[in-house]
Amino acid sequence: MSWTFVKRLSITNRLLAIFISAILLILTLITLLVYPPMHSLLHHAKMNHEAYSSWLTQVCINKLFIGIWLSALIMIIVSYWLAKKSMRPIEEFSKELTMINARTLDKRLPVAQYPRELQELAATCNEMLLRIEKGVSHIKQFSTAMAHELRNPLHYLRNAAEITLTKPQSIEGYQLFIQNQLDEYHHLTQLIDNLLFLARSERRQLQLKPQEISAKSLIQSVIEYYLPAAEEKKISISLEGDSLIYVDPQLFKRVIANLLDNSLAYTNAGGTITLHIEQTTKTQVQIRVEDNGIGIDADHLPFLTQGFYRVNPQNNEGNAGLGLGLAIAQSILENHRAELKIASQLGLGTCVILNLLIQQK
Repeated sequence: MSWTFVKRLSITNRLLAIFISAILLILTLITLLVYPPMHSLLHHAKMNHEAYSSWLTQVCINKLFIGIWLSALIMIIVSYWLAKKSMRPIEEFSKELTMINARTLDKRLPVAQYPRELQELAATCNEMLLRIEKGVSHIKQFSTAMAHELRNPLHYLRNAAEITLTKPQSIEGYQLFIQNQLDEYHHLTQLIDNLLFLARSERRQLQLKPQEISAKSLIQSVIEYYLPAAEEKKISISLEGDSLIYVDPQLFKRVIANLLDNSLAYTNAGGTITLHIEQTTKTQVQIRVEDNGIGIDADHLPFLTQGFYRVNPQNNEGNAGLGLGLAIAQSILENHRAELKIASQLGLGTCVILNLLIQQK
């Protein structure tokens, strides 16, 4: 029962209880050590009929013990006051944290105003708040972009249907209307499928079937699919090097397909796309997808793997896809314990670097 009560006490109260117990123990020891000889001295004075000495000794003993216990009481009161005062920064710390909510995630704790013992904790809390703020901001941006992506085709479908109903059409007109409707439905289906895939991938719910396979043969099969589109834009695609990699073939082909999609979309006619395969260590392979396209400003690089993020979408509507390609590619690679890096220079081109393991254990 007593131990349960102690566990409910705050740390400061526990320390204060230990301090008071220590003082009381010391006073008890002093009393036990000092009182017997003092009592003996007083008894000796009485036996010798030294009235004044006996009275003086009695007064000294009484004042000694009163002074000791009064000093102890003062020490306890002062200690309690100091403990409460020392707890004030912690109470302010807690109050500051309590005031931070979803609408005030940009607020930070004033590190310099806290005692040295709390400064490191406050700095850690600020770093955590920064990560939470970025995460919440990303979720808000993602939700806004997703709503925008869903709204446009739905508005188009509704407006097209209303116009078709108000104006009689020929058979060819109705066929064209239905074909356009099917294209928009396909766009919506693709968007929803990509969102569901991205959600499963980020939750590590993908059913991977990894195997050791030649990177060159796997990538070449993807390149062949994109050759007609590349030839139409007079863009050359080349593949160099080879190595074994340990991946899920279908998922990795999707990564390469997304990267080639971006390179073809943002490389001008007559440009080049080169894929390099190189074994950098005994356990790691690096694959680089390089193009001499329009490039990307450095300010945009940290956000490219966020869902629906596009660089100047208003200027690239003819090229812009769903904005999920790099987000899906990165999530697939994270499931493979691999990493994706992007380097780019505006006007010179972009290089996407994939670092993969040869064999995972």
